Amino acid sequence: MFVQVIQGRVSDATKVRQGIDDWMTRLAPGADGWLGSTSGVTDDGTCIAVVRFDSAEAAQRNSGRAQQGEWWSGMSKLFSGDVTFHDCSEVVTARAGGSDDSDPSHEPALPRRRRARRPRVARRRLARHLPGGCRRRS
Repeated sequence: MFVQVIQGRVSDATKVRQGIDDWMTRLAPGADGWLGSTSGVTDDGTCIAVVRFDSAEAAQRNSGRAQQGEWWSGMSKLFSGDVTFHDCSEVVTARAGGSDDSDPSHEPALPRRRRARRPRVARRRLARHLPGGCRRRS
């Protein structure tokens, strides 16, 4: 697995979410090797996206697609400063790796009243930011 962590400050979280939704609708179906993404905008306006691919080569092919370049050209305008990409080739997974759903079937059976109060535990992944494990680029 290969992970890109994309981070930067944005001024309009709603437009960022719309841009990500657009990518999911139009570009995700043609992104060979793309495994899934998790993204969001914090209260202080920091956008963080964790994008998983089956390999660094798949991520590079995706970056080279004309549709990706066109989408990023518009999306990059939503950032108010530098955008940092952490390219992580060393990835550690736990609980079967990435999951893009919150399917409660992944949880052990609990009595209904306890299940409602129990936070959902999703599968986890960790991209190690170590020398040789991640490459930072702006």
